[in-house]
Amino acid sequence: MSRVSVVLLVSLSCWGLTSCSTLVDIAIGSPKVIHALSDQGSLPNPLASAPSQILLEVPFPRDQFFVSSAQRTRIEKRAEEWKASGSRLILAGFASADGPPDHARSVSQRRAEAVRTILVDAGLDSGLLHAAGYGSDIPSMSSKDVVRVLVGQ
Repeated sequence: MSRVSVVLLVSLSCWGLTSCSTLVDIAIGSPKVIHALSDQGSLPNPLASAPSQILLEVPFPRDQFFVSSAQRTRIEKRAEEWKASGSRLILAGFASADGPPDHARSVSQRRAEAVRTILVDAGLDSGLLHAAGYGSDIPSMSSKDVVRVLVGQ
């Protein structure tokens, strides 16, 4: 079985769930497990240390992940200054703890991706944007249904 078919099987087995918090990468040697809250590429886990600065909070109605036109306008206005800075940005999605944790992570990931799409469409380098959904896993940061745009490291 090739690596591609293993990844495909893992993806299909997670399809029925609201989110997949763990992926298994079986290439050569022993399996490597990648958790959602671990470092990803050149971007560290955004929650490994306290964020240096929250640039923007984008609120969402409960259980929603579509960006309103008013919020889209706010994001696009800020995108111009962020584009000029060339900084890495972390888009950390959060959701209320009213339902199952997997559902909260799924909704918050979709929120972060929605904000990321707007920023990329506004001309920001997609390689500098890290979108992650944390649901209600971090009580000190997840008191609201929001995406927080943070300065990356």
